[in-house]
Amino acid sequence: MIEALEVSPTPVFRPRRAHKKSRNGCVQCKQRKTKCDEATPRCSRCAKRGMVCQYRQKSSESGTIIVSHSLPEEPQRRRQGLVVPSLSYATSSAESLPSTSSPTSFQIPSPLPSPDPVDKLYSNAYSDEILGWTELELLSHYLTHTSRIIAFDLEDLYALRIGIPNLAFRSKPLMSSIIALAAVCKSHDLLQQPQQDRRKILDLLVLADRHHRSSLLQLQLDLPNASQYEYVLANATLMVLYTSSSHCIRIRLAETQTKDKPLPREFLPAQSQWISLIRAAHLAFVGLLNAHSEPADIGLEDTEPPREITPLLVHSQAASINEIISPENGPSERTRGLLYPILASSSGPALNALRAKARVIWKSQDHTMTQSDGFVVEDVGLQACLTSLEVFEGILSEVFSKDALSPRTSCQKPPHSGLDSPLLGRLSTVSGWLRSYVARVTSSATGPRPLRRVIMAFLNKVPTEYLNLVQTTLDSMGVRSGDGQQEAWESCDIELLNPSPAHKLAIEIFAHWAVLVMLLDGVWWIGGIGAWELGRVVSFMRSQSWLDPPQCVAEYWWPERMYIIGAELRNLANTK
Repeated sequence: MIEALEVSPTPVFRPRRAHKKSRNGCVQCKQRKTKCDEATPRCSRCAKRGMVCQYRQKSSESGTIIVSHSLPEEPQRRRQGLVVPSLSYATSSAESLPSTSSPTSFQIPSPLPSPDPVDKLYSNAYSDEILGWTELELLSHYLTHTSRIIAFDLEDLYALRIGIPNLAFRSKPLMSSIIALAAVCKSHDLLQQPQQDRRKILDLLVLADRHHRSSLLQLQLDLPNASQYEYVLANATLMVLYTSSSHCIRIRLAETQTKDKPLPREFLPAQSQWISLIRAAHLAFVGLLNAHSEPADIGLEDTEPPREITPLLVHSQAASINEIISPENGPSERTRGLLYPILASSSGPALNALRAKARVIWKSQDHTMTQSDGFVVEDVGLQACLTSLEVFEGILSEVFSKDALSPRTSCQKPPHSGLDSPLLGRLSTVSGWLRSYVARVTSSATGPRPLRRVIMAFLNKVPTEYLNLVQTTLDSMGVRSGDGQQEAWESCDIELLNPSPAHKLAIEIFAHWAVLVMLLDGVWWIGGIGAWELGRVVSFMRSQSWLDPPQCVAEYWWPERMYIIGAELRNLANTK
Protein backbone atom coordinates (compact mmCIF):
# COMPACT_ATOMS: atom_id res chain seq x y z
CA MET A 1 0.00 0.00 0.00
CA ILE A 2 2.79 2.34 0.86
CA GLU A 3 4.58 1.57 -2.36
CA ALA A 4 1.45 2.47 -4.30
CA LEU A 5 1.50 5.96 -2.81
CA GLU A 6 5.10 6.68 -3.67
CA VAL A 7 5.66 9.44 -6.25
CA SER A 8 8.11 8.92 -9.04
CA PRO A 9 11.11 11.25 -8.69
CA THR A 10 11.11 11.87 -12.40
CA PRO A 11 8.51 14.58 -13.31
CA VAL A 12 6.15 13.85 -16.13
CA PHE A 13 5.57 16.78 -18.54
CA ARG A 14 2.44 16.88 -20.60
CA PRO A 15 2.85 18.26 -24.08
CA ARG A 16 1.54 21.86 -24.36
CA ARG A 17 -1.59 22.19 -26.38
CA ALA A 18 -1.02 23.93 -29.69
CA HIS A 19 -2.21 27.54 -29.73
CA LYS A 20 -1.89 30.61 -31.86
CA LYS A 21 -0.24 33.69 -30.36
CA SER A 22 -1.95 37.04 -30.77
CA ARG A 23 0.75 39.29 -32.17
CA ASN A 24 -1.54 41.82 -33.83
CA GLY A 25 -4.12 42.17 -31.10
CA CYS A 26 -5.97 45.39 -30.37
CA VAL A 27 -4.55 48.07 -28.08
CA GLN A 28 -7.03 47.35 -25.29
CA CYS A 29 -6.24 43.61 -25.10
CA LYS A 30 -2.51 44.30 -25.13
CA GLN A 31 -2.88 46.77 -22.27
CA ARG A 32 -4.84 44.20 -20.26
CA LYS A 33 -2.41 41.43 -21.32
CA THR A 34 -5.27 39.27 -22.52
CA LYS A 35 -5.48 37.25 -25.69
CA CYS A 36 -7.24 39.03 -28.57
CA ASP A 37 -9.08 37.13 -31.30
CA GLU A 38 -8.15 39.98 -33.71
CA ALA A 39 -11.69 40.16 -35.09
CA THR A 40 -12.59 43.23 -37.10
CA PRO A 41 -13.95 45.81 -36.81
CA ARG A 42 -14.07 44.86 -33.11
CA CYS A 43 -12.61 41.94 -31.26
CA SER A 44 -14.95 39.85 -29.14
CA ARG A 45 -13.59 41.19 -25.82
CA CYS A 46 -14.16 44.82 -26.80
CA ALA A 47 -17.58 43.92 -28.21
CA LYS A 48 -18.53 42.22 -24.96
CA ARG A 49 -17.39 45.20 -22.89
CA GLY A 50 -18.89 47.78 -25.28
CA MET A 51 -15.54 49.47 -25.70
CA VAL A 52 -13.76 51.31 -28.49
CA CYS A 53 -11.48 48.87 -30.33
CA GLN A 54 -8.16 50.03 -31.80
CA TYR A 55 -5.50 48.23 -33.84
CA ARG A 56 -1.90 49.15 -34.67
CA GLN A 57 -0.32 48.17 -37.93
CA LYS A 58 2.99 48.84 -39.68
CA SER A 59 2.80 50.55 -43.02
CA SER A 60 4.92 48.74 -45.57
CA GLU A 61 5.85 51.93 -47.41
CA SER A 62 6.33 54.71 -44.91
CA GLY A 63 7.02 52.67 -41.81
CA THR A 64 4.61 54.81 -39.80
CA ILE A 65 2.06 53.38 -37.40
CA ILE A 66 -1.57 53.45 -38.51
CA VAL A 67 -4.32 52.97 -35.97
CA SER A 68 -7.55 51.52 -37.24
CA HIS A 69 -10.40 52.65 -35.06
CA SER A 70 -13.77 50.96 -34.63
CA LEU A 71 -16.77 52.00 -32.57
CA PRO A 72 -19.64 50.13 -30.98
CA GLU A 73 -22.27 49.47 -33.62
CA GLU A 74 -24.98 51.84 -32.39
CA PRO A 75 -22.80 54.96 -31.86
CA GLN A 76 -21.10 54.22 -35.18
CA ARG A 77 -24.39 54.81 -37.02
CA ARG A 78 -24.84 58.12 -35.23
CA ARG A 79 -21.34 59.47 -35.46
CA GLN A 80 -21.96 61.96 -38.29
CA GLY A 81 -20.85 65.46 -37.36
CA LEU A 82 -18.71 64.34 -34.42
CA VAL A 83 -15.31 64.60 -36.11
CA VAL A 84 -12.56 66.71 -34.56
CA PRO A 85 -11.57 69.29 -37.19
CA SER A 86 -7.91 69.67 -38.07
CA LEU A 87 -7.10 73.05 -36.61
CA SER A 88 -3.92 74.83 -35.72
CA TYR A 89 -3.94 76.52 -32.34
CA ALA A 90 -2.91 79.88 -33.75
CA THR A 91 -5.28 79.75 -36.72
CA SER A 92 -8.83 78.52 -37.07
CA SER A 93 -11.99 78.76 -39.06
CA ALA A 94 -15.45 79.73 -37.97
CA GLU A 95 -16.80 76.81 -39.91
CA SER A 96 -16.51 74.79 -36.72
CA LEU A 97 -19.82 76.32 -35.65
CA PRO A 98 -22.56 74.93 -37.88
CA SER A 99 -25.46 77.09 -38.88
CA THR A 100 -28.78 76.56 -37.19
CA SER A 101 -30.59 77.18 -40.44
CA SER A 102 -29.76 73.77 -41.84
CA PRO A 103 -30.09 70.35 -40.21
CA THR A 104 -26.72 69.23 -38.95
CA SER A 105 -25.42 67.14 -36.13
CA PHE A 106 -23.90 68.58 -32.98
CA GLN A 107 -20.17 69.25 -33.15
CA ILE A 108 -17.64 69.94 -30.44
CA PRO A 109 -14.70 71.59 -32.18
CA SER A 110 -11.20 71.35 -30.83
CA PRO A 111 -9.37 74.62 -30.18
CA LEU A 112 -6.04 72.84 -30.01
CA PRO A 113 -3.48 71.58 -32.48
CA SER A 114 -4.55 68.54 -34.41
CA PRO A 115 -2.38 65.83 -32.87
CA ASP A 116 -0.85 62.89 -34.65
CA PRO A 117 -3.61 60.30 -35.20
CA VAL A 118 -1.64 57.71 -33.26
CA ASP A 119 -1.25 59.90 -30.19
CA LYS A 120 -4.82 61.14 -30.39
CA LEU A 121 -6.44 57.72 -30.55
CA TYR A 122 -3.92 55.69 -28.65
CA SER A 123 -4.08 57.97 -25.61
CA ASN A 124 -7.86 57.68 -25.43
CA ALA A 125 -8.16 53.95 -25.00
CA TYR A 126 -10.10 52.95 -21.92
CA SER A 127 -7.65 51.14 -19.73
CA ASP A 128 -6.83 50.31 -16.15
CA GLU A 129 -3.88 52.68 -16.29
CA ILE A 130 -2.89 54.09 -12.89
CA LEU A 131 -2.34 57.84 -12.63
CA GLY A 132 1.31 58.86 -12.44
CA TRP A 133 2.79 61.03 -9.74
CA THR A 134 2.34 64.20 -11.79
CA GLU A 135 -1.34 63.45 -12.42
CA LEU A 136 -1.92 62.54 -8.76
CA GLU A 137 -0.33 65.82 -7.68
CA LEU A 138 -2.55 67.75 -10.09
CA LEU A 139 -5.63 65.86 -8.88
CA SER A 140 -4.77 66.90 -5.34
CA HIS A 141 -4.26 70.48 -6.56
CA TYR A 142 -7.73 70.40 -8.12
CA LEU A 143 -9.46 69.03 -5.01
CA THR A 144 -7.76 71.35 -2.54
CA HIS A 145 -7.35 74.54 -4.57
CA THR A 146 -8.81 74.74 -8.09
CA SER A 147 -12.34 73.67 -7.16
CA ARG A 148 -12.42 76.18 -4.29
CA ILE A 149 -11.39 79.26 -6.27
CA ILE A 150 -13.80 78.51 -9.14
CA ALA A 151 -16.94 77.82 -7.11
CA PHE A 152 -19.31 80.71 -6.58
CA ASP A 153 -21.50 79.10 -3.90
CA LEU A 154 -21.88 75.86 -2.00
CA GLU A 155 -23.84 74.26 -4.85
CA ASP A 156 -20.93 74.96 -7.20
CA LEU A 157 -18.46 73.67 -4.62
CA TYR A 158 -20.37 70.41 -4.18
CA ALA A 159 -20.43 69.84 -7.94
CA LEU A 160 -16.78 70.72 -8.50
CA ARG A 161 -15.21 69.09 -5.45
CA ILE A 162 -17.45 66.08 -4.77
CA GLY A 163 -19.89 65.34 -7.57
CA ILE A 164 -17.66 65.63 -10.65
CA PRO A 165 -14.56 63.98 -9.08
CA ASN A 166 -16.68 60.98 -8.06
CA LEU A 167 -17.88 60.66 -11.65
CA ALA A 168 -14.29 61.04 -12.86
CA PHE A 169 -13.16 57.92 -11.02
CA ARG A 170 -15.44 56.01 -13.42
CA SER A 171 -14.55 58.01 -16.52
CA LYS A 172 -11.02 58.44 -17.84
CA PRO A 173 -11.97 61.36 -20.18
CA LEU A 174 -13.51 63.24 -17.26
CA MET A 175 -10.42 62.60 -15.13
CA SER A 176 -8.27 63.91 -17.98
CA SER A 177 -10.30 67.14 -18.02
CA ILE A 178 -9.80 67.55 -14.27
CA ILE A 179 -6.04 67.12 -14.68
CA ALA A 180 -5.97 69.55 -17.63
CA LEU A 181 -7.83 72.22 -15.67
CA ALA A 182 -5.62 71.72 -12.61
CA ALA A 183 -2.47 72.03 -14.76
CA VAL A 184 -3.66 75.35 -16.18
CA CYS A 185 -4.62 76.55 -12.70
CA LYS A 186 -1.13 75.69 -11.45
CA SER A 187 0.33 77.59 -14.42
CA HIS A 188 -1.67 80.62 -13.33
CA ASP A 189 -0.36 80.30 -9.78
CA LEU A 190 3.21 80.17 -11.08
CA LEU A 191 2.61 83.29 -13.17
CA GLN A 192 1.69 85.20 -10.01
CA GLN A 193 5.07 84.53 -8.43
CA PRO A 194 7.81 87.19 -8.61
CA GLN A 195 10.30 84.71 -10.06
CA GLN A 196 8.46 82.85 -12.80
CA ASP A 197 9.61 79.41 -13.89
CA ARG A 198 8.65 79.77 -17.54
CA ARG A 199 9.87 76.31 -18.51
CA LYS A 200 7.68 74.70 -15.88
CA ILE A 201 4.69 76.77 -16.99
CA LEU A 202 5.10 75.69 -20.60
CA ASP A 203 5.51 72.06 -19.53
CA LEU A 204 2.25 72.26 -17.60
CA LEU A 205 0.50 73.73 -20.63
CA VAL A 206 1.78 70.86 -22.79
CA LEU A 207 0.51 68.35 -20.24
CA ALA A 208 -2.84 70.10 -20.04
CA ASP A 209 -3.06 70.21 -23.83
CA ARG A 210 -2.45 66.47 -24.10
CA HIS A 211 -5.07 65.56 -21.50
CA HIS A 212 -7.59 67.98 -22.99
CA ARG A 213 -7.25 66.58 -26.51
CA SER A 214 -7.51 63.04 -25.19
CA SER A 215 -10.70 63.90 -23.31
CA LEU A 216 -12.19 65.89 -26.18
CA LEU A 217 -11.99 63.04 -28.65
CA GLN A 218 -13.62 60.54 -26.29
CA LEU A 219 -16.28 63.12 -25.38
CA GLN A 220 -17.34 63.32 -29.01
CA LEU A 221 -17.46 59.53 -29.28
CA ASP A 222 -19.58 59.27 -26.12
CA LEU A 223 -22.02 61.99 -27.13
CA PRO A 224 -24.62 59.74 -28.82
CA ASN A 225 -24.53 57.19 -25.98
CA ALA A 226 -27.37 57.73 -23.50
CA SER A 227 -25.48 55.96 -20.72
CA GLN A 228 -22.72 58.61 -20.98
CA TYR A 229 -24.86 61.77 -20.62
CA GLU A 230 -23.72 62.50 -17.07
CA TYR A 231 -20.06 62.17 -18.02
CA VAL A 232 -20.58 64.25 -21.18
CA LEU A 233 -22.27 67.13 -19.35
CA ALA A 234 -19.78 67.13 -16.48
CA ASN A 235 -16.93 67.05 -18.96
CA ALA A 236 -18.40 69.88 -21.03
CA THR A 237 -18.51 72.21 -18.01
CA LEU A 238 -14.85 71.51 -17.20
CA MET A 239 -13.90 72.13 -20.82
CA VAL A 240 -15.56 75.56 -20.66
CA LEU A 241 -13.34 76.40 -17.69
CA TYR A 242 -10.28 74.89 -19.33
CA THR A 243 -10.79 76.73 -22.62
CA SER A 244 -11.13 80.18 -21.09
CA SER A 245 -8.37 79.63 -18.50
CA SER A 246 -5.92 78.26 -21.08
CA HIS A 247 -6.68 81.25 -23.31
CA CYS A 248 -5.98 83.60 -20.37
CA ILE A 249 -2.64 81.97 -19.55
CA ARG A 250 -1.51 82.18 -23.16
CA ILE A 251 -2.56 85.83 -23.30
CA ARG A 252 -0.50 86.57 -20.21
CA LEU A 253 2.52 84.79 -21.68
CA ALA A 254 2.12 86.66 -24.99
CA GLU A 255 1.89 90.01 -23.20
CA THR A 256 5.05 89.39 -21.18
CA GLN A 257 7.22 87.95 -23.96
CA THR A 258 10.28 89.89 -25.09
CA LYS A 259 12.32 90.06 -28.25
CA ASP A 260 15.07 88.09 -26.52
CA LYS A 261 12.67 85.40 -25.34
CA PRO A 262 9.79 85.18 -27.82
CA LEU A 263 6.93 82.84 -27.06
CA PRO A 264 6.87 79.71 -29.26
CA ARG A 265 4.02 79.89 -31.73
CA GLU A 266 2.25 76.85 -30.33
CA PHE A 267 1.75 78.72 -27.05
CA LEU A 268 0.26 81.88 -28.59
CA PRO A 269 -3.39 82.61 -27.82
CA ALA A 270 -5.99 81.05 -30.08
CA GLN A 271 -7.80 83.07 -32.69
CA SER A 272 -11.47 82.27 -32.09
CA GLN A 273 -11.64 78.58 -31.11
CA TRP A 274 -12.20 79.45 -27.44
CA ILE A 275 -15.62 80.83 -28.42
CA SER A 276 -16.67 77.54 -30.02
CA LEU A 277 -15.85 75.35 -27.05
CA ILE A 278 -17.38 77.71 -24.49
CA ARG A 279 -20.61 77.59 -26.45
CA ALA A 280 -20.45 73.81 -26.92
CA ALA A 281 -21.47 73.06 -23.32
CA HIS A 282 -24.58 75.21 -23.73
CA LEU A 283 -25.50 73.49 -26.99
CA ALA A 284 -25.09 70.04 -25.41
CA PHE A 285 -27.28 70.98 -22.44
CA VAL A 286 -30.01 72.59 -24.54
CA GLY A 287 -29.90 69.72 -27.02
CA LEU A 288 -30.53 67.19 -24.26
CA LEU A 289 -33.15 69.42 -22.62
CA ASN A 290 -35.21 69.89 -25.78
CA ALA A 291 -34.73 66.36 -27.09
CA HIS A 292 -37.23 63.55 -26.83
CA SER A 293 -36.61 60.82 -24.30
CA GLU A 294 -35.74 58.36 -27.06
CA PRO A 295 -32.01 58.54 -27.86
CA ALA A 296 -31.27 60.35 -31.11
CA ASP A 297 -28.72 62.69 -32.59
CA ILE A 298 -28.24 65.92 -30.70
CA GLY A 299 -28.80 68.51 -33.38
CA LEU A 300 -28.70 72.28 -33.52
CA GLU A 301 -31.85 72.61 -35.56
CA ASP A 302 -34.30 72.72 -32.63
CA THR A 303 -37.53 74.35 -33.71
CA GLU A 304 -38.47 75.50 -30.22
CA PRO A 305 -36.38 78.00 -28.24
CA PRO A 306 -34.32 76.60 -25.37
CA ARG A 307 -36.25 76.48 -22.12
CA GLU A 308 -34.86 78.15 -19.04
CA ILE A 309 -35.10 75.99 -15.98
CA THR A 310 -34.90 76.71 -12.31
CA PRO A 311 -32.03 74.68 -10.87
CA LEU A 312 -32.97 71.50 -9.03
CA LEU A 313 -30.88 71.60 -5.88
CA VAL A 314 -29.98 68.81 -3.53
CA HIS A 315 -29.82 70.82 -0.31
CA SER A 316 -28.59 68.00 1.91
CA GLN A 317 -25.64 67.37 -0.39
CA ALA A 318 -24.51 71.00 -0.53
CA ALA A 319 -25.18 71.43 3.18
CA SER A 320 -22.68 68.65 3.87
CA ILE A 321 -19.92 71.11 2.93
CA ASN A 322 -19.22 73.19 6.01
CA GLU A 323 -16.93 75.74 4.44
CA ILE A 324 -16.81 79.47 3.77
CA ILE A 325 -15.71 80.42 0.26
CA SER A 326 -14.80 83.76 -1.28
CA PRO A 327 -16.37 83.72 -4.75
CA GLU A 328 -14.86 85.65 -7.64
CA ASN A 329 -17.86 87.59 -8.93
CA GLY A 330 -16.06 89.58 -11.61
CA PRO A 331 -14.32 92.94 -11.12
CA SER A 332 -11.21 93.42 -9.04
CA GLU A 333 -11.34 96.12 -6.38
CA ARG A 334 -9.56 98.58 -8.70
CA THR A 335 -11.93 97.89 -11.57
CA ARG A 336 -14.97 98.03 -9.30
CA GLY A 337 -14.00 101.47 -8.01
CA LEU A 338 -12.64 103.08 -11.20
CA LEU A 339 -13.54 101.40 -14.49
CA TYR A 340 -17.04 100.20 -13.59
CA PRO A 341 -18.44 103.72 -12.87
CA ILE A 342 -16.92 105.03 -16.12
CA LEU A 343 -18.54 102.26 -18.15
CA ALA A 344 -21.86 102.65 -16.34
CA SER A 345 -22.06 106.38 -17.10
CA SER A 346 -20.96 106.12 -20.74
CA SER A 347 -22.67 102.89 -21.83
CA GLY A 348 -26.04 104.53 -22.50
CA PRO A 349 -24.85 106.94 -25.23
CA ALA A 350 -22.64 104.18 -26.65
CA LEU A 351 -25.62 101.85 -26.99
CA ASN A 352 -27.65 104.56 -28.70
CA ALA A 353 -24.82 105.12 -31.19
CA LEU A 354 -24.60 101.39 -31.88
CA ARG A 355 -28.35 101.18 -32.45
CA ALA A 356 -28.20 104.12 -34.83
CA LYS A 357 -25.40 102.52 -36.83
CA ALA A 358 -27.31 99.23 -37.02
CA ARG A 359 -30.39 101.07 -38.35
CA VAL A 360 -28.33 102.85 -41.00
CA ILE A 361 -26.79 99.57 -42.16
CA TRP A 362 -30.17 97.82 -42.18
CA LYS A 363 -31.84 100.53 -44.23
CA SER A 364 -29.00 100.77 -46.74
CA GLN A 365 -28.82 97.05 -47.51
CA ASP A 366 -30.91 94.65 -49.52
CA HIS A 367 -32.05 92.06 -47.00
CA THR A 368 -32.47 89.27 -49.52
CA MET A 369 -29.96 87.00 -51.23
CA THR A 370 -30.36 85.09 -54.47
CA GLN A 371 -29.03 81.54 -54.37
CA SER A 372 -27.57 79.65 -57.33
CA ASP A 373 -30.84 77.76 -57.79
CA GLY A 374 -32.74 81.01 -58.25
CA PHE A 375 -34.52 81.06 -54.89
CA VAL A 376 -34.53 84.32 -52.92
CA VAL A 377 -33.80 83.96 -49.20
CA GLU A 378 -33.47 86.41 -46.35
CA ASP A 379 -30.01 87.66 -45.40
CA VAL A 380 -29.65 85.79 -42.12
CA GLY A 381 -26.37 87.54 -41.30
CA LEU A 382 -27.85 90.99 -40.73
CA GLN A 383 -30.85 89.52 -38.98
CA ALA A 384 -28.57 87.58 -36.65
CA CYS A 385 -26.68 90.80 -35.88
CA LEU A 386 -29.87 92.59 -34.89
CA THR A 387 -30.87 89.68 -32.68
CA SER A 388 -27.43 89.74 -31.07
CA LEU A 389 -27.74 93.48 -30.48
CA GLU A 390 -30.94 92.81 -28.52
CA VAL A 391 -29.10 90.18 -26.47
CA PHE A 392 -26.33 92.67 -25.77
CA GLU A 393 -28.84 95.31 -24.68
CA GLY A 394 -30.33 92.91 -22.13
CA ILE A 395 -26.92 91.97 -20.74
CA LEU A 396 -25.84 95.62 -20.59
CA SER A 397 -28.96 96.47 -18.60
CA GLU A 398 -28.29 93.65 -16.14
CA VAL A 399 -24.59 94.47 -15.76
CA PHE A 400 -25.30 98.06 -14.72
CA SER A 401 -28.41 97.34 -12.69
CA LYS A 402 -28.66 98.38 -9.07
CA ASP A 403 -27.73 95.01 -7.57
CA ALA A 404 -25.25 93.86 -10.23
CA LEU A 405 -22.22 94.01 -7.93
CA SER A 406 -23.99 92.50 -4.94
CA PRO A 407 -25.54 89.21 -6.08
CA ARG A 408 -26.75 86.53 -3.67
CA THR A 409 -24.12 85.30 -1.27
CA SER A 410 -22.66 81.84 -1.33
CA CYS A 411 -24.86 80.82 1.61
CA GLN A 412 -28.16 81.59 -0.11
CA LYS A 413 -29.86 79.07 -2.34
CA PRO A 414 -32.13 79.70 -5.34
CA PRO A 415 -35.70 78.37 -5.12
CA HIS A 416 -36.38 74.68 -5.49
CA SER A 417 -37.52 73.52 -8.90
CA GLY A 418 -40.83 71.78 -9.33
CA LEU A 419 -40.11 70.51 -12.83
CA ASP A 420 -41.49 67.14 -13.80
CA SER A 421 -39.13 64.73 -15.50
CA PRO A 422 -41.00 64.78 -18.87
CA LEU A 423 -39.99 68.44 -19.23
CA LEU A 424 -36.35 67.56 -18.85
CA GLY A 425 -36.00 65.61 -22.10
CA ARG A 426 -33.03 63.29 -21.93
CA LEU A 427 -31.77 65.20 -18.88
CA SER A 428 -34.24 63.19 -16.79
CA THR A 429 -31.54 60.50 -16.45
CA VAL A 430 -28.97 63.01 -15.17
CA SER A 431 -28.47 63.63 -11.45
CA GLY A 432 -30.23 66.68 -10.04
CA TRP A 433 -27.08 68.32 -8.72
CA LEU A 434 -25.44 68.04 -12.14
CA ARG A 435 -28.49 69.41 -13.98
CA SER A 436 -28.51 72.34 -11.60
CA TYR A 437 -24.81 73.08 -12.01
CA VAL A 438 -24.77 72.80 -15.81
CA ALA A 439 -27.89 74.96 -16.09
CA ARG A 440 -26.23 77.75 -14.14
CA VAL A 441 -22.90 77.48 -15.93
CA THR A 442 -24.53 77.54 -19.38
CA SER A 443 -26.88 80.46 -18.59
CA SER A 444 -29.95 78.21 -18.82
CA ALA A 445 -31.11 78.77 -15.23
CA THR A 446 -33.36 81.44 -13.80
CA GLY A 447 -32.66 83.50 -10.72
CA PRO A 448 -29.77 85.72 -9.59
CA ARG A 449 -26.42 85.17 -11.27
CA PRO A 450 -22.89 86.38 -10.59
CA LEU A 451 -21.66 89.10 -12.91
CA ARG A 452 -19.21 86.76 -14.62
CA ARG A 453 -22.07 84.51 -15.78
CA VAL A 454 -24.22 87.45 -16.80
CA ILE A 455 -21.54 88.78 -19.17
CA MET A 456 -20.34 85.44 -20.56
CA ALA A 457 -23.94 84.42 -21.28
CA PHE A 458 -23.67 86.52 -24.45
CA LEU A 459 -21.79 83.72 -26.23
CA ASN A 460 -24.57 81.25 -25.41
CA LYS A 461 -27.54 83.43 -26.31
CA VAL A 462 -26.57 84.93 -29.66
CA PRO A 463 -27.43 83.09 -32.91
CA THR A 464 -24.86 80.75 -34.41
CA GLU A 465 -24.90 82.74 -37.67
CA TYR A 466 -23.72 85.78 -35.73
CA LEU A 467 -20.82 83.90 -34.14
CA ASN A 468 -19.84 82.58 -37.56
CA LEU A 469 -19.44 86.19 -38.73
CA VAL A 470 -17.44 87.12 -35.63
CA GLN A 471 -15.14 84.12 -35.81
CA THR A 472 -14.47 84.59 -39.50
CA THR A 473 -13.36 88.15 -38.77
CA LEU A 474 -11.32 87.26 -35.68
CA ASP A 475 -9.48 84.54 -37.58
CA SER A 476 -8.27 87.13 -40.11
CA MET A 477 -6.73 89.32 -37.40
CA GLY A 478 -3.10 89.25 -36.36
CA VAL A 479 -1.68 88.02 -33.06
CA ARG A 480 0.14 90.37 -30.74
CA SER A 481 3.86 89.66 -30.88
CA GLY A 482 5.56 92.52 -29.08
CA ASP A 483 5.67 94.02 -25.62
CA GLY A 484 1.93 94.53 -25.21
CA GLN A 485 1.61 97.72 -27.24
CA GLN A 486 -1.45 98.13 -29.40
CA GLU A 487 0.55 98.43 -32.63
CA ALA A 488 2.70 95.30 -32.15
CA TRP A 489 0.76 92.72 -34.14
CA GLU A 490 1.76 89.95 -36.49
CA SER A 491 -0.04 89.62 -39.78
CA CYS A 492 -2.38 86.67 -40.21
CA ASP A 493 -2.25 84.09 -42.98
CA ILE A 494 -6.05 84.14 -43.33
CA GLU A 495 -7.44 87.10 -45.26
CA LEU A 496 -11.03 88.23 -45.01
CA LEU A 497 -12.10 88.71 -48.61
CA ASN A 498 -15.01 91.01 -49.44
CA PRO A 499 -16.31 91.56 -45.91
CA SER A 500 -20.02 92.28 -45.87
CA PRO A 501 -21.80 94.95 -43.81
CA ALA A 502 -22.92 92.07 -41.60
CA HIS A 503 -19.27 91.25 -40.81
CA LYS A 504 -18.59 94.87 -39.83
CA LEU A 505 -21.70 95.15 -37.66
CA ALA A 506 -21.05 91.77 -36.04
CA ILE A 507 -17.51 92.62 -35.00
CA GLU A 508 -18.61 96.03 -33.72
CA ILE A 509 -21.21 94.43 -31.46
CA PHE A 510 -18.53 91.98 -30.34
CA ALA A 511 -16.21 94.90 -29.49
CA HIS A 512 -18.90 96.45 -27.29
CA TRP A 513 -19.33 93.12 -25.50
CA ALA A 514 -15.54 92.82 -25.04
CA VAL A 515 -15.67 96.10 -23.10
CA LEU A 516 -17.91 94.37 -20.55
CA VAL A 517 -15.55 91.39 -20.40
CA MET A 518 -12.82 93.82 -19.23
CA LEU A 519 -14.84 94.08 -16.01
CA LEU A 520 -14.04 90.43 -15.22
CA ASP A 521 -10.37 91.01 -14.47
CA GLY A 522 -10.93 89.60 -10.98
CA VAL A 523 -11.79 86.15 -12.35
CA TRP A 524 -8.53 84.28 -12.96
CA TRP A 525 -9.86 82.11 -15.81
CA ILE A 526 -11.48 85.04 -17.68
CA GLY A 527 -9.49 88.15 -16.76
CA GLY A 528 -7.37 89.40 -19.63
CA ILE A 529 -9.60 88.08 -22.42
CA GLY A 530 -11.62 91.28 -22.72
CA ALA A 531 -8.65 93.65 -23.09
CA TRP A 532 -6.79 91.25 -25.41
CA GLU A 533 -9.67 90.67 -27.81
CA LEU A 534 -10.70 94.33 -27.74
CA GLY A 535 -7.15 95.38 -28.55
CA ARG A 536 -7.11 93.04 -31.54
CA VAL A 537 -10.44 94.37 -32.80
CA VAL A 538 -9.48 98.03 -32.37
CA SER A 539 -6.18 97.57 -34.21
CA PHE A 540 -7.84 95.60 -37.00
CA MET A 541 -10.74 97.99 -37.53
CA ARG A 542 -8.37 100.96 -37.60
CA SER A 543 -6.17 99.28 -40.20
CA GLN A 544 -9.19 98.36 -42.32
CA SER A 545 -10.77 101.85 -42.03
CA TRP A 546 -13.94 100.33 -40.61
CA LEU A 547 -14.32 103.12 -38.06
CA ASP A 548 -15.62 105.78 -40.44
CA PRO A 549 -19.01 106.29 -38.79
CA PRO A 550 -22.17 107.50 -40.51
CA GLN A 551 -23.26 111.07 -39.82
CA CYS A 552 -25.73 109.99 -37.14
CA VAL A 553 -23.09 108.23 -35.01
CA ALA A 554 -21.05 109.95 -32.31
CA GLU A 555 -17.63 111.32 -33.21
CA TYR A 556 -15.68 108.83 -31.07
CA TRP A 557 -15.89 105.08 -30.84
CA TRP A 558 -16.79 103.89 -27.35
CA PRO A 559 -14.94 100.51 -27.38
CA GLU A 560 -11.68 102.18 -28.41
CA ARG A 561 -12.03 104.90 -25.79
CA MET A 562 -12.74 102.34 -23.05
CA TYR A 563 -9.82 100.20 -24.21
CA ILE A 564 -7.46 103.18 -23.82
CA ILE A 565 -8.86 104.05 -20.39
CA GLY A 566 -8.55 100.44 -19.25
CA ALA A 567 -4.92 100.30 -20.43
CA GLU A 568 -4.13 103.53 -18.57
CA LEU A 569 -5.67 102.19 -15.37
CA ARG A 570 -3.66 98.96 -15.66
CA ASN A 571 -0.44 100.90 -16.25
CA LEU A 572 -1.21 103.08 -13.24
CA ALA A 573 -1.71 100.01 -11.06
CA ASN A 574 1.53 98.44 -12.29
CA THR A 575 3.58 101.52 -11.43
CA LYS A 576 2.48 101.52 -7.80
